[in-house]
Amino acid sequence: MKPAYLSDKPVYPRSWQQLPLGERIGQLTEQTVNAKCRQFFGYHMVQLGDLSCQLDLSPCPIQHRILQTHKINNGSGLLSLSEALPYQENSIDAFVLAHELDFASDPHQILREINYAIIPNGHLVISGFNPVSFAGLGRLLPIKRDSVLRQARFFTAGRIKDWLQLLGFEVLSDERMLHSELLFERQARPNSRWQNFSDKYLPLLGSIYVITAKKRESTLTMIKPKWKVGRQFAPVGASVQAWHRDSR
Repeated sequence: MKPAYLSDKPVYPRSWQQLPLGERIGQLTEQTVNAKCRQFFGYHMVQLGDLSCQLDLSPCPIQHRILQTHKINNGSGLLSLSEALPYQENSIDAFVLAHELDFASDPHQILREINYAIIPNGHLVISGFNPVSFAGLGRLLPIKRDSVLRQARFFTAGRIKDWLQLLGFEVLSDERMLHSELLFERQARPNSRWQNFSDKYLPLLGSIYVITAKKRESTLTMIKPKWKVGRQFAPVGASVQAWHRDSR
């Protein structure tokens, strides 16, 4: 298994248009995240990264949405690194990461920062490229070497879920979508026979996964020790032999 940490940061896409079929990926991701966000409640939600900030999540009940990017961008509300979040402990109700871990040099640090800032029972949504897919196989071909998709890390969904569980998150769902090799940039029709067949019979081979998790925090209940010693049966007085003598 390749290490998660990289000394060199991958080339980061600043818009969905820089990705193969990026507009279609952005639309599907937006639809899926909005369906999940309807179950979120609270006061503050962070859309982390340029791709996340370009998602329209207005259907989400959490109205205060913080758009955080790495560099100055139109519409961004906060400029900060994902590896050093400027939030207090237990202050954010939800995070949305659209392919943020795919182009991160230290994804573990990003998740640690999120784990520090998110409240107990807070929600986290992560989308990523699935290596066990047609897109993952397409990366092995010697084509389109200049594509920004070549820079993506392609972590497996299972690996992401292992990291989340180690941090105390409960994985609520893992959805796959867009059965396409991506690098060839063929138009992916949503209701084509191929897409319908793949959605039904090959769901795990979708090029994109969207994982939804919830931060769980167990509460410890103090058990008070019982210092009072219970009564013990200790017969006092005549012995059994004395009782027999008296009974005569």
